[in-house]
Amino acid sequence: METGLVSVTIPSSVTKIEAFAFYKSNISEVISKITKPFKIDPTVFSSYTFKNATLYVPSGTVNIYKNIEFWNQFSSVEEIR
Repeated sequence: METGLVSVTIPSSVTKIEAFAFYKSNISEVISKITKPFKIDPTVFSSYTFKNATLYVPSGTVNIYKNIEFWNQFSSVEEIR
């Protein structure tokens, strides 16, 4: 069953995201306030989210996110404004 969740904000205090946490949601916006991103399971987000959502990250961390599995699956990564 799909949820109605379309946006999620992940606080900087998060240190782990469980597999399938947002998998059943077609999220269009992910705001991560994590300044030291960690590897996530490829099932945290759906393939729809990886392809269609924008991942917003803290200033100066775009390249870090682009090099961390599986955050690097997001097709669009931008700094939080």
